[in-house]
Amino acid sequence: MCLKLELWILAIKMRGKNFVFISAVFGLINFGCGKRPFCNNAEKTKGIITEEINQICFPEVSSKQFLVDDDSTYKATFSKGCELKNIDFSRYTLLGQSITGACELKPTLEVVIKNGNSYCYRIEVKECGICKKFVEKYCWVTVPKLPTGWQVIYETKKK
Repeated sequence: MCLKLELWILAIKMRGKNFVFISAVFGLINFGCGKRPFCNNAEKTKGIITEEINQICFPEVSSKQFLVDDDSTYKATFSKGCELKNIDFSRYTLLGQSITGACELKPTLEVVIKNGNSYCYRIEVKECGICKKFVEKYCWVTVPKLPTGWQVIYETKKK
């Protein structure tokens, strides 16, 4: 923040050719990679999601979609050194889905009951920033315990 303020003050003092250069540098710092131009909305959850789980660890299993219904599967999904949040699997099911894109990803997560026999886990992804770096993120949510015989449908849509 201080660097931005100092550059802005310097730009005002140096009017002329240097003003254009300093303004360009200021713009790059403000809207460069990892910043959020046109992406002010925070991540959202909708539907029957009971909690979004912000898991720092990547899964050990090479899958892009996850349905975790018990503690042993939960522990096997992540590395042994990973600190896991306590989840009551008698009441909840953990769903996970990988999303990819450029720069910063702002997902809207939704789980709804579909056709009376399945959950539909939808993620709408908004990509933010001006950079081209590749990003992968896993979105983990708990939902009411998946009834026996039901399935999960995974959908991802880029906005």
